[in-house]
Amino acid sequence: MSPGLEPLQCADCLDQLRRNLWREWKRSDAASDLVRAEVEAPDLDAAAWLAAQLPGARGFWSDREQSFVLAGIGRADWLIGDAPAELPRLMQQLHDKLERAGPNIRYFGGFSFDPRARLDAEWKAFGHYRFILPRVEVVSRDGHTVLACNARRDEDPHRLEAELARVRFPTALPSNDGLPMLLDRVDTPAARAWTLVVNEALRQVEQGGFQKVVLARRASFRSAAPLDAAGLLLRLRARPISAFHFCFQPDRDHAFIGASPERLYRRDGRRFSTEAIAGTRPRGASAEEDARLRHALLSSDKDRREHGMVVDGIRDAVAPLLSECRVEASPRVLALTHNQHLLVAFQGTLREGVQDADLLSALHPTPAVGGVPTDEALAFLREREGFCRGWYAAPIGWVSRDAAQFAVGIRSALVSGPMLHLYSGAGIVAGSEPDAEWAEIENKIADFLDLFPAPAAPGSTAIQERE
Repeated sequence: MSPGLEPLQCADCLDQLRRNLWREWKRSDAASDLVRAEVEAPDLDAAAWLAAQLPGARGFWSDREQSFVLAGIGRADWLIGDAPAELPRLMQQLHDKLERAGPNIRYFGGFSFDPRARLDAEWKAFGHYRFILPRVEVVSRDGHTVLACNARRDEDPHRLEAELARVRFPTALPSNDGLPMLLDRVDTPAARAWTLVVNEALRQVEQGGFQKVVLARRASFRSAAPLDAAGLLLRLRARPISAFHFCFQPDRDHAFIGASPERLYRRDGRRFSTEAIAGTRPRGASAEEDARLRHALLSSDKDRREHGMVVDGIRDAVAPLLSECRVEASPRVLALTHNQHLLVAFQGTLREGVQDADLLSALHPTPAVGGVPTDEALAFLREREGFCRGWYAAPIGWVSRDAAQFAVGIRSALVSGPMLHLYSGAGIVAGSEPDAEWAEIENKIADFLDLFPAPAAPGSTAIQERE
């Protein structure tokens, strides 16, 4: 099934999905309150299908290898909270829903970075946590693609029929029309304030307050025309970026989108994997320059120390949860479009009784997005960073009965009405320089900015900068 599909084929596909759904619904031996039906959909591209749907509640997630891709619309079931929740209780609620469900029922969502922080207006639509079981979804796993529908046994079939009737299929290749211009750039913190806060962080490092803190910036733009989140995701995925791609859209006016290089963890039964990523160099304009920058990264004392803190932090966090753990002996380089990073992979086996709540509590925030020690670094961020992170740098992914995958929501953007907010951060350790860290963040947000025509220069007065 591909762009160019005839309308009759689309109708046949939906009719078959309806028949499969009603057959599952009527099963008298079903133990779960959740119903799922699938129909084969070879060659249907999940992102293009998502872009063809009407604006509204939509979601997308793909792993870095593109071996698992999920696109969903609507809500068959959900777990939503506008106030902070205790992670064990929240995850237990999810697992209670999934305990008797089939292995292909997955709740997709995430959390706010800091449950103690008050959410700004632009993050209110997301809440402190939000996990959705999509109504209709396209799932591709190792090249096998299905169109699926999820439902609860207690819901109104007429409402379900109405939602299925609104499902669209891509009947042509997505438009290549350019994205609108971004206007009125404002940086929070602005350049002078950034220098002050980095220098304060360095003083705290020197005085022993913490060893590392990850300071982030937000670059905000007003769009010259409405932004379509799914269209932006399509263009982001078209770039040769080795990343976890995600789009979480709770309503038509808000979406959180990203191309994150960083896995928080993956769980398949009792098998577990995670990784430590830190240290940054740009990509070179030639193979020779690229190799020189890669060598500089691998031999940099400052970057190796920063990365070593992340490795040690993750090792200490997961050691009590694993019966055995294998860690790569030395860092390798993860090469992205504009940047390259140091990476060390972890693999292991979970102890009996370890749940996703234990993994999330142990790993978030990693030293790559918070700092070392964690509590002292987070206290500094709450006081000095100057904006609400919302879901930026927080876990985003999915949970099923037998498996889970979460990425770290970095290299990300928030669409909020006409505004586009780009987020990225830099690890501040002894030896960091404010100008170099500013430039590193500029390089990180380039994956988004390069999609748009002629972005406004920093310092525009159309929106007042916040010192």
